[in-house]
Amino acid sequence: MEFYDWLIAREKSVRTAGNYSGAMSGKLLDHTKRIESPLFDNEQLSTDALFKTYCEKYDQTKDLYAANKRGKDMYRCALVMYSEYQIAMSAARLFHDFDKKVSASQKDKKENRRARLKKANVKPKKSTTSIEVFDRNPDVVAEVLFRANGDCESCQNPAPFIRKSDNTPYLEVHHRIPLAKGGDDTVENAQALCPNCHREKHYGV
Repeated sequence: MEFYDWLIAREKSVRTAGNYSGAMSGKLLDHTKRIESPLFDNEQLSTDALFKTYCEKYDQTKDLYAANKRGKDMYRCALVMYSEYQIAMSAARLFHDFDKKVSASQKDKKENRRARLKKANVKPKKSTTSIEVFDRNPDVVAEVLFRANGDCESCQNPAPFIRKSDNTPYLEVHHRIPLAKGGDDTVENAQALCPNCHREKHYGV
């Protein structure tokens, strides 16, 4: 997804999306590589005072801070949004890669998958890019989906639709005890849920 399309998806107006994406491909072009680095901390753009320090350090034109003032904070906001876009795209790539691993596990022999599960670490590693995520075990997801056999393990209803990517019933794998609260990444601690039941587990009373 391109930056402009992402802004539109975030309900920015066509004018704002055009201004921000135009700035990033124009006046702010020299700043894109810095912001695309996983080490970039967008906190340095969060206030006018911090942005002034950022400009003093990185702006070769020596005009960005003044131009931002004239443009009613547009350039600083464009940089902030571009930084958030990079974080979102990084997360999307991680989830896409994980989905591919789950698909590969589903296509593997059951005995191979279960042999890996017996040796797997029940506490997943963490990876840090611009965000911190758990390196979940795709074999756990695959095994739970096979166990569910197309039916939600909470309401017992069939999956609401078929996945476009692989023509399998769409269910989401939920950890009974969340990983963030010390739960294990195991088949026993996971269940396959329809989207409605999954939201209920997280947000229901």
